[in-house]
Amino acid sequence: MNDRHASTIVVLAPPRSGSSWLASLLRSTRRLGECREWLTPFAHGVEPRFDPPPPGRDARDVFAERLATAARTTNGVLGIKLIATTLPRMAAALAPWGFGDDWYESLL
Repeated sequence: MNDRHASTIVVLAPPRSGSSWLASLLRSTRRLGECREWLTPFAHGVEPRFDPPPPGRDARDVFAERLATAARTTNGVLGIKLIATTLPRMAAALAPWGFGDDWYESLL
């Protein structure tokens, strides 16, 4: 977690494990983040769930802030769901925005 968020909740799960249901329960509280697969679309090359900046070396901070804005609730809690099978591809998927192997430390 970085200092931009009061708290961060990460649901890390294998596919088909009930994590979507868990994420929906977290969202329904309206206090435990907007827990969704915010980063999975980047690993699969499909349309993201938030509006990232155009790729570029200087886009890292803007990307992180836009993700945080989309994923947090009004009390500052950030919620994100990660599917374990996408993790090996995530660094390469986020590289166009200036992230490397430490992407999780920068975003979560």
